[in-house]
This record gives sequence, structure tokens and C-alpha cells, in this order.
Amino acid sequence: LDSPALRSLLTLPLLAGDDRVGRVGLGGRAGIHGARSMDGLEPVLAVCGSLLHDWRETRRRAQAEEESRRRQAELERLHEAFASVEDSLWSCDLTTGELRVSRRFLKALGYAEGELEPTTQAWQRLCHPEDLPQIEQCIREHMTGSTPFAEFEYRARRKDGTWAWLLSRVQVTAFDAQGQPFRMAGTDTASRTATTG
Repeated sequence: LDSPALRSLLTLPLLAGDDRVGRVGLGGRAGIHGARSMDGLEPVLAVCGSLLHDWRETRRRAQAEEESRRRQAELERLHEAFASVEDSLWSCDLTTGELRVSRRFLKALGYAEGELEPTTQAWQRLCHPEDLPQIEQCIREHMTGSTPFAEFEYRARRKDGTWAWLLSRVQVTAFDAQGQPFRMAGTDTASRTATTG
């Protein structure tokens, strides 16, 4: 209360390189902010801007690492669950394209563990080309919220060259902080007898 009244306020940017990372407000009596005092503040503001930028980057990296650990733990839990069931199950990370499938899925198509690349691209190569447009449309409709889940029948190439007819049920199981889907999971069950064409 005994301090003199604030007569001036100067706001200066905190910069880290060319990026504005914050602002500093300086208040005082009228005329306190002369050219000499500004020259002395420039190095202090540069250091403060750099420190704030580094703190934000460290925090952002820590959050990204935590998210990565959380996703990895989720993948491990899903992998354990897949290994213990008899149904053909799969899970797909929509951000990386990583695809996890159960042993039952591999067995249904005649593959051993490790023979198929664990990616959505590898799965697409197994699909009959005529079935892919319908699959993509069903999944797109589900991901935009038009349907509570996606269900479609498709042909997958077995290791021996024949086609296995599978009925797939798919649902988005996780969303990111912006509300965008980042994980889908589904089941595949045999729906018809294997064919050669």
C-alpha cells in the first residue's frame, strides 16, 4: 500500500529464436522504462524465453513418452488377451498402421506366427481386391459415427492360394485427446467354405 502508484506498463515479448513463447509485463512510475534499462533487459528476456521454451518442450516430450508407454501397455494387454482366445481377433493402431492378430486368425489362413508383416498394408494384400472398396466404405461410415460398428464379409487369401470367406465385425475402441479414433478392434469368423476364385 505504501508503494507508489503504477504509472506505466511495458509489455515485452519472450522469444526463443523466432518463436514467441510468452510475454513479460514491467510496471513502474512514469518514465522508468528508458533506453538504457531496455538494453539491460534484452539478455535477461532472451534467457527467460529460452528457459520457458525448453521447459515446454521437455513437458511436451514427457507427455508424448507417457502416451507412448500407455499405448504400448494397452498393446501388450491386447496381445495377451488375443493369445488366450480361440476366436480370430485383431487390433489396429490407426496412427501407425500396426496390426495385431490372434494366433487363431493366422491359423485360419494357414500362416505361422511371424510369417505375416503386422501392418494394415499386409492385411490389405491378403484381401480380395473386389472386396476392398466395400470394406473401406463400411469402416469409413463407422469411423464418422454413422454406424455403431462395421460389419462386412470378405475374402482373404490363405497361404495355399485359396480364398477364405470371413465375416468381420469392427469397432473403434479408443480415441485421442481431439476425439479422433486411434484404435480399432474386430473379430473374424469363417462364413463360407474356402474357394479357389
